[in-house]
Amino acid sequence: MFCPPGSLYDGAKHLCINRHEKVTCGPQPTTQAPITTTDPNAAPPCDPVLCQLPECFCSNDGTKIPGDLPRAQTPQLVMITFDGAVNHLNFDTYNTIFLENRTSPNGCPIRATFFMTHDYNDYSKVQEMYSQGHEMAVASVSRRQGLEDESAANWTGEMVTMREILKNYASVNTDEVIGMRAPHLKPGRNAQFEMIYDYNFVWDSSMVVPPQKIPVWPYTLDYKIPHECKSGTCPTGSFPGIWEIPMNSHYMDERFEGGYCPYLDQCGLNFFSENDVFEWLKSDFHRHYDKNRAPYMIAVSVNWFNTPANHKGLLRFIDYTLSLYMKTCSRCPSSYPWVFDARGIGGTNI
Repeated sequence: MFCPPGSLYDGAKHLCINRHEKVTCGPQPTTQAPITTTDPNAAPPCDPVLCQLPECFCSNDGTKIPGDLPRAQTPQLVMITFDGAVNHLNFDTYNTIFLENRTSPNGCPIRATFFMTHDYNDYSKVQEMYSQGHEMAVASVSRRQGLEDESAANWTGEMVTMREILKNYASVNTDEVIGMRAPHLKPGRNAQFEMIYDYNFVWDSSMVVPPQKIPVWPYTLDYKIPHECKSGTCPTGSFPGIWEIPMNSHYMDERFEGGYCPYLDQCGLNFFSENDVFEWLKSDFHRHYDKNRAPYMIAVSVNWFNTPANHKGLLRFIDYTLSLYMKTCSRCPSSYPWVFDARGIGGTNI
């Protein structure tokens, strides 16, 4: 540091003083580093010897194919998820995806997982979607901010109550509502997963994987999560048998601009044509299909369909994935039963 003429730098005070004042020189006092302790309840790193399917699955970086299957023998799973209410404003739009001629290679019609909130829901439309075979999961009653910092009791009030609302207003079987997504993709640290464990949910899909070239497979929370926690509010404890279906960030390669996003409609696809949207989705999809075939999640809100090019490009992309010879599933829990025995294509009828 330079002081003006007639002054000197005082290292203790960290400022310039008149040169006639007493100046403190020599070594400066040090601040002792804080003592850190290891959380005794923290989940340990993955132990692939102890962690065995069907009860447990983990890998050190999350990119390992279950059962050490070769990529060519690994089914490519495609998951379609929607967040928020179902009502007259989006019901017909959503159904443009689920035409009778769009079926999985196993002959079943493709279906989606709906993460439900209470506001603006038309429960007659929810009941109709459910009767068509779509899965209902929960994303809280109110979708309010700040839930990630609250107690397990408050998470129960939001998620379990939403499950009961679906039962009472849309005749959704409570035993079939086994998944959830945290509001605004901010997991509730250990409190959320204590609630999941206590109230017989099976899986969560709230954790966002930062952009990386090889995507992450679903894993159980017996061990430490294998990727960076983008939200900063992921669980640190061990929750045996609870599945996490991570949201791999959609990857924009050098041909496209728009950043990275867990939801399709969060990427800046300004001025994209229908063909641009299709080519972008196709390029992003092949990062999964050509690498480790981790499930590819099409996560959207109704905002995506406000742009006709996005809507048409997505429909073209879905038809493209169905044209490939692969297992294409869209309901989250039913999309990985083959993982439980890791027999690969032909091992289990999905």
